[in-house]
Amino acid sequence: MFEVVGIGGSFHDILMLMEHFPVENTKNNRILEIIHQGGGPVSTGLCAAARLGAKCSVMSVFSDDEGGIFLRQEFEKDNVDISSSVIRPGTKSYTSYVLVSQDSGYRTICGGGGNVGPLSEDEINFDLIKNATVLNLDGTSGKAGVIAAKYAREHGVKVMLDAEFPRHGILDMIEYTDFLITSEECMFEYGESDDIKISLKNAFSKGKHDIVIATLGKQGGVGYDGKDLIEYPIFPAEVVDTNGCGDVFHGACSYGYIQGWSWEKICNFASGVSSMKCMKLGGRSGIPTMPELVEWLTPYYDLEKHS
Repeated sequence: MFEVVGIGGSFHDILMLMEHFPVENTKNNRILEIIHQGGGPVSTGLCAAARLGAKCSVMSVFSDDEGGIFLRQEFEKDNVDISSSVIRPGTKSYTSYVLVSQDSGYRTICGGGGNVGPLSEDEINFDLIKNATVLNLDGTSGKAGVIAAKYAREHGVKVMLDAEFPRHGILDMIEYTDFLITSEECMFEYGESDDIKISLKNAFSKGKHDIVIATLGKQGGVGYDGKDLIEYPIFPAEVVDTNGCGDVFHGACSYGYIQGWSWEKICNFASGVSSMKCMKLGGRSGIPTMPELVEWLTPYYDLEKHS
């Protein structure tokens, strides 16, 4: 049985570390380092949860090209089960080119094609969902995500949604979402207020959510569980790359939930995992194991004291 399952796209991330973002129509913008990694919000979140110790499985779609082979190997390295995923012959993998500024640690993502497509309804493994504790979804989950979210709710499986942008597919999934974790921008729109705390309370009242959380970048984040506002910080880290921070945060929240922790502890824990991730280039390179996280985080937030 898998504790955390997810439906989402898999992307081949090609990351290029530069001293600073290039200026238009200039030359000699030196690339310091290039690395290849798997990407995608749910995909990277599951890798984070698995590296921390959760039993995870992904329902994704892979091509049969070199990129598809690489992406499957990336999941296997992190012990994420891919047996319920689909291989579509003759298609091309999605590729993302990620420019990372060494000066700031910020990233800019450029899409680079691909036609492998999303998971379809008849490719969903409903038994896998029914026997899980948490179902993770994102903006790439498509119509299959909406169907899966509805099914999960009907069978008592908690649905976690990574809602970065307020678009049609996301809004359809929100209706069946228990753990709604969004960007500040998306929460402002869904909660219909430019005051984040008011927006959170409005968002919570709109659906049958257990908790709504807005991630606020350098300011950490804030959540609302229908009773209390939960504010959490980011933790001191030498930032190399912010790519994948939100993805990793979601995966860490899934792990914390299956441990039975309070949301105050889950949010601080997930922020610690996300902060550690920032110290290496790429969305997955810096994801810690549980012992690594405990050793690094304890001076700032002692998990044992918040049991």
